Amino acid sequence: MLNLKHTICPSCSTGCGITLISNNKELLGTYPYKRHEINEGKNCKNGRYCFTNYSFNKIDKPSIVNNGKLNESDFKSIIEQVIEDIKNVEPEQFGILCSGNSTNEELDLMKKFSKRYGNKLFLYENGFVNLDKTAASYDDINNSKTILIIGDLYDENPLVARRVIMAKENGAKVICADNENKNTTSINSNKYIQFDSVSEFLDSLDEEILDELNEDAIIIFNKVDNEENCQKISEIGLKTNAKILPIYKKCNSKGALNKIDSINLNELKEELKNIEVLLIVNENPLDYITKDDLNSVKKIVTVSYFKNDIVNKSEYVIPGKPWAFKEGSYTNSVNRNQNFKIAVPDIVNENLSEIEILMKISEKLDIDL
Repeated sequence: MLNLKHTICPSCSTGCGITLISNNKELLGTYPYKRHEINEGKNCKNGRYCFTNYSFNKIDKPSIVNNGKLNESDFKSIIEQVIEDIKNVEPEQFGILCSGNSTNEELDLMKKFSKRYGNKLFLYENGFVNLDKTAASYDDINNSKTILIIGDLYDENPLVARRVIMAKENGAKVICADNENKNTTSINSNKYIQFDSVSEFLDSLDEEILDELNEDAIIIFNKVDNEENCQKISEIGLKTNAKILPIYKKCNSKGALNKIDSINLNELKEELKNIEVLLIVNENPLDYITKDDLNSVKKIVTVSYFKNDIVNKSEYVIPGKPWAFKEGSYTNSVNRNQNFKIAVPDIVNENLSEIEILMKISEKLDIDL
């Protein structure tokens, strides 16, 4: 029997509402959430197919990894082995790598765990930092007279770009800068600037563009080279009174950055040299570092409900629960907290949630959470 439940799209930080279609344990598809105020019944390609990793690339059982092959085991055996490995190193030699792919509740628990146990907690968000506790609203896009976009908003975050189109139809001037020769955002802009890097663009920002930025303007960016770019954009906003709206890569990047100080890439690589046991939760660090950067880590434990590159390099893999099988909250790019319930009800999913996994580890380590 088909089941339809409203939830929040996990594809990016826009925070769109979707209706998830499932049958027993299988996620089958999505349908736009017609009354959701952010996307107003529209979903982009990423939103429509957000369920596919959890349906066609999933990890069913806790596993021991040998030469890249997953050999199924059980939760009790794997968690006991992980506990033994953690106990065999000093707390500061044990690290947890988290990300904006986790819920606020999971991140709160990881932060509390690390504070009580004394291990390292790492967060890297693709060069983004938490600029402010508050962000521009999506309505600010509609009401802007000048919109500066850094990155390809139309292809990567179409539901935000939809508001840019509406503003343009109302007379707003749209300026886009990206490193592509031609993209969808450039075609829909009044002015397009191609750059080699975001850093180069910001360091040589045209005075003509600066003159366009004022209290009726907004800078929207979904691409940065590093954390310094974020600070530079923030400074431009303060100087010109333009509003700032970062569009983060992951569904809960803003929530993660609200809770945990991010680390830059070079610092992360240096820190990993002193880590012997690394617990990776809902993240694939091989998206931004190399396998060689993990050579000093003796044991990698990955919590992931679908296969990715880091799974093959791990010693143990523990499948958590996809967002559809649990409840929690994400904080979107405009700093709005959105709660979601279990979207696949009345199904007993034998996998432990990330919170249950952390609680079992903490109990064995005598950590009171």
